[in-house]
Amino acid sequence: WIYRYDGSAFQRDHGPKNANRASLTGTSRTNVWIVGSGGHAERFDGTVWTDQPLASKENLFGAAAIAPDGVAAIREGSGSPSAGRVVSFAAGAWSEEVLNIGPQMGVTDLAAESKGKVLARVYDWASYSTYTLEKQSGAWGVTGVDDDPGLALLFDGPVLHGVAYEYSPGGSFRRSNVYQRSSLGWVSLWSVPEYVTSVWSDGADTFVATVDHIYRRTQTGWEIALTLPGIRWEAIAGSSGSDVWAISYGSPKRRVLYHFDGQFWDEVERGALNPREAYRALPTQLFVTPTDVWVMSMGGTLLHKAR
Repeated sequence: WIYRYDGSAFQRDHGPKNANRASLTGTSRTNVWIVGSGGHAERFDGTVWTDQPLASKENLFGAAAIAPDGVAAIREGSGSPSAGRVVSFAAGAWSEEVLNIGPQMGVTDLAAESKGKVLARVYDWASYSTYTLEKQSGAWGVTGVDDDPGLALLFDGPVLHGVAYEYSPGGSFRRSNVYQRSSLGWVSLWSVPEYVTSVWSDGADTFVATVDHIYRRTQTGWEIALTLPGIRWEAIAGSSGSDVWAISYGSPKRRVLYHFDGQFWDEVERGALNPREAYRALPTQLFVTPTDVWVMSMGGTLLHKAR
């Protein structure tokens, strides 16, 4: 279901068209996308939702919206996990993207920035290594040219980021290494001995969510911006450094939505849905515009809060 905030509570808006939505993305209030299993895709144009399904009905995930009204997503083909390929929607139709990758390579994540640059994380199942491909001016780069630091996740927004997780030889977690995309490739930004779940930046302010803390980068370095006992942070996003939102996961009492106005963090919502919907509403993804906040759960429940 899609729920809309009416000023005091979340009310059902429409659905369910697909119970297994896998990815939420957007570039503006008039270009919000959700994609999922069976080729399901819907676009919100600021007023209504419109179905834009993939005809071949393969599962879609890892979507990255592209201004003004398009999106790119990963098409999960049949067979080996290397079958992940990129499809994009533009001018009212889906098409397959041509990437320079081998038969044992698959796309596992996508990210896009506001200026139109698109990144694809490519995994080589033969060598167990990762590559970053960049699309700019309509063309994808060549596999292996970019120096990929072993990224596990990509994060889109005005500035693109990635995170690589470091483990000991015995398999225990050591640290998260955060990188920022520049014209020269990936640049090391920060290492923290915590599990990073999300990164967002508008270029001037950078925020990192780990399981236990929200961090903010200031002129003097990194500082803990928000910590709540028992709260596990899942995603962070914003429209500017004075309009940042963070969402947690867990039981209904521990699912909180917080807002940062440039000076203070305030709790906006706790629990959100009634107990019957709670099991579906574990938040996983967050998209923010100056006028809207969107939260999507792992079960496909989508919350929309207009401001």
